Amino acid sequence: MKPFPPQPTLQTARLTLRPMTAQDAKAVQLLAGDPDVAASALNIPHPFEPEMAEDWIARQARAYDEAREVTFGIVIRSDGEFIGAIGLEVAPKHERAELGYWIGKPYWNLGYCTEAARALVH
Repeated sequence: MKPFPPQPTLQTARLTLRPMTAQDAKAVQLLAGDPDVAASALNIPHPFEPEMAEDWIARQARAYDEAREVTFGIVIRSDGEFIGAIGLEVAPKHERAELGYWIGKPYWNLGYCTEAARALVH
């Protein structure tokens, strides 16, 4: 089996979509741990404990390496602030993928998810 290429980084006018790292765990836990964020997503439990964020980030990296999913951290380009995540879960058998995302509540209604989704689908 041919090795999967490294996950790319994508740029938009305001955002950087990049692979997540262990350093993102605190921001993931804080933002995804908000009850309103958890309520808006199918797979975010509440409460969202710190070790859950670390495990989730590690699972995303493994899923990419296994060509099952690609998940990007959404970061504000101007200051590097982590604000959420977006990804595609791949279903090769059906030649389809499903887009999913979550964004921290302070960043709702600012067009960040739309901008990130356009970049990812493109």
